[in-house]
Amino acid sequence: MFKFLQPNAEKKESPVNQGYFSTYNLSYDKKDKKTLAEEGYCQNVIVYRAIREIVTGMSSVTIQVKNEKDEIVDIPKLNKLFKKPNTTSGYKSFIKSIFTDYLINGEMFIAKYPQGSGQPTELWPINPSDMTVKPGKGSIPSAYVYMEKTQNEKAFEVNPLDGSSDMFFMKSYNPCNFWRGLAPLEAAALSGDTHNAGMIWNYSLLKNGARPSGILEFEDSPSGETLGRIKEFFKRQIQGYRNAGEIPILTGGAKWNSVDNSPRDMDYLNTMKENTKYIASAFGVPLPLIDNDAASYNNMEQAKERLWTDTIIPLLDEFLEAFGEWLLKPYGDNLYLCADLDSVPALEGARTRKFDRMVDAANKGVITIDEAREAIGFEPIGGSAGSLLIPST
Repeated sequence: MFKFLQPNAEKKESPVNQGYFSTYNLSYDKKDKKTLAEEGYCQNVIVYRAIREIVTGMSSVTIQVKNEKDEIVDIPKLNKLFKKPNTTSGYKSFIKSIFTDYLINGEMFIAKYPQGSGQPTELWPINPSDMTVKPGKGSIPSAYVYMEKTQNEKAFEVNPLDGSSDMFFMKSYNPCNFWRGLAPLEAAALSGDTHNAGMIWNYSLLKNGARPSGILEFEDSPSGETLGRIKEFFKRQIQGYRNAGEIPILTGGAKWNSVDNSPRDMDYLNTMKENTKYIASAFGVPLPLIDNDAASYNNMEQAKERLWTDTIIPLLDEFLEAFGEWLLKPYGDNLYLCADLDSVPALEGARTRKFDRMVDAANKGVITIDEAREAIGFEPIGGSAGSLLIPST
C-alpha cells in the first residue's frame, strides 16, 4: 500500500531536510496579502499603472506548443483551452488575472478541472490570499488548501515524490519564508505607503483651500460651549475647498493666526516623484512609462523595449517553463510552451538590429546565409546559401 515510500524509491528531498525550513512559523509580514492588495494596488495609482503595464504586455503574447525539434505542435484541445480557459474569462483576462496576483502577492495559483491526471477542460485562477501552503517533508509541500468564504476548506494534495498536484503553484524566492513568495509590492510597500500618505496630505490641504490650519487666540477664557460653537462655525464657514479664500470675521477680542508652510514643508512633490521612481524600479517598469514628466518621444520607444527585455520576457519564460511542465504531461512527451515574440511591436527595434547584424555578418563571410536566415527566424534554403561568402576584396 505504501510501497512508494520504501527506502529504494527515488524521493526528491532537500539535502538539509527540514532543518532549513524552520522559518515557516516566523511572522515577517507587516501586512497581510489582502491589505497589501487594497492599499498597494487598489489605492495607489503608481502601483496600479506599473502592474497594468506588465500584465497588458503579458496578455498580448501568443503561447505556442513545441516539441523537442522546436516544431510547432497543433493540439486542438489545448488551443480551445488557451482560447477559453474557463467559463467566465478568455485568454487575455486569464493571463491578466494570474500575473496581477503574482505581482501583488509574489504567488500564482491555478486549479484545473476536472481534477485528476487527465487533460483538463478548464483552468481557474485562485487568489493567493485565499490559499494556504501546508509544509511537507523536504522542500515539497504536502497540500495546497483553499479556504472558502463559508469557512469550508478544500485541499489539493501534492505528490511527495515529484511535487505534482492539481493545483499549479508558482512563487518568487522569499528569504524570510520558504513556502510563500515575496512580491515586488512588498518590497515597494514603504514607498507605496509614503506615496499614499502624500496624496492624502495633499488632498487634505486642497480641501482647506491649499492652506494649513491656524491658531485662534482669545484674550479671556471662553467656556466649552462657546469653543464648540466657534469650532463648528469654522468647519462650516471657513474650512473646506468650497470656502477657499474666505476671511474669518471675529469679535470679542479673538485673534486668528494662520500657520503657513515654508517652501521646504510644501516640497512634497519631490518626495512623491522619488517614491514613484522606487515603486517603478521595484516592478521593473521604466519610469517614462509611468511618469509623463520623464517621458519624451525618443525615450518612450526605448522604455517599451526595455520593459519587454528586462521584465516581461524573463517573467514570461519562467512562467511558461513551470506551467508547461505542469500542464502538458497528459498531451505527450517532450512538449514545452514558448512565447511567440515576433509580433510584439515594442521589439521591432531589437528585431531590426538583429536582422542588420546577421546580414552584415553574412556579407562579411563570418556566417553563412542559411545561418543568418535561421538566426532571424527563416527556413534555410540549402545549396550555396550554406557556404561562406568570400568578399571580392
